[in-house]
Amino acid sequence: MPFKPKIREGLDVLEIDDEAIVFDPESRSLLYLNQPANLVFKFCDGTAYASDMAKDIAEAFGVPESRTVRQVRQIIRTLRGRGFLEDSEAYYRRIHELHTAKEQEEAELAMRNLLNPPAPVEATAAEGEAQDLREQAREQKEPSP
Repeated sequence: MPFKPKIREGLDVLEIDDEAIVFDPESRSLLYLNQPANLVFKFCDGTAYASDMAKDIAEAFGVPESRTVRQVRQIIRTLRGRGFLEDSEAYYRRIHELHTAKEQEEAELAMRNLLNPPAPVEATAAEGEAQDLREQAREQKEPSP
C-alpha cells in the first residue's frame, strides 16, 4: 500500500556537506546517509510518495526512473526498519517496549516496597536520638574510675 513517508520528530541530524548522520536518542541507533540517501531523507516530509520522490531525483540527476524507484524504496525501507518514520512499526514497537519496561519497573518497585517497606525518615531519626539518649543514660549510671 503506497504511503507518504514522514520522518518522525526527536531525531538528531548532523549534516556534513550533502551527507548526514542520523541519531535516535531513544534507541541509541545511528545511521549514516550518503548523498542519495540524505536526499530521500529530506523528501520524507509526508507530502510525497516514493514514486514521486524517485521521479524528481531521476529528473534532477538524469538517471533512469526505474532504477531510482528501487533505490528510493530501499532507503525508505531502511528508514522504516530503524524506526525513523512516523508510521514505522519498529518505532511503535520500541515505544511500546519502553512503556512496558517502565510499567514493569514501577510494578517491581511497588512489590519491593510492599514486601519490605522502607523505614520512615522521621522514625529513623527518632530511633537515632533515642539510641543517643540511652547511651548518655548508661554513661551517667556507670561509676567513673
